Amino acid sequence: MTEMKLQIDGQKRAEKFIYEVLETDTVYYLKRGENAETTESHNYADDEGNPSPIIPFWSKTFISYARKWADDLEIQEISLDSFVKNWIKGMNEDGVVVGLNWDQNGIGYECDPIDLLEFLSQAEEGQTISLSN
Repeated sequence: MTEMKLQIDGQKRAEKFIYEVLETDTVYYLKRGENAETTESHNYADDEGNPSPIIPFWSKTFISYARKWADDLEIQEISLDSFVKNWIKGMNEDGVVVGLNWDQNGIGYECDPIDLLEFLSQAEEGQTISLSN
């Protein structure tokens, strides 16, 4: 698969995430012990050039991708309200990036938590969202 095709597929899954979590009011993530599973961003770095931490999240349709990662991880669901009110602000303050509906290989769309909040707001208001890395 070409890099462009992977990027387009990732954007389509991310758009599906936005619309689906608004419909279902549920977001899924992976938990290891007491914490959300994190990995390193492919697209974001801190001021020193180190990859930013990222937490991948999934919508209901793509939870099967999360299950492929979940050998020793627990799939957790949270309400969209809790995600917006509690998680997005904290991730933004901690410099954590958001992954949306990553595939089974850990490939997918990444964005700043505040950008995700804006995408959710736009979609909820019926506006067309435009995802770009």
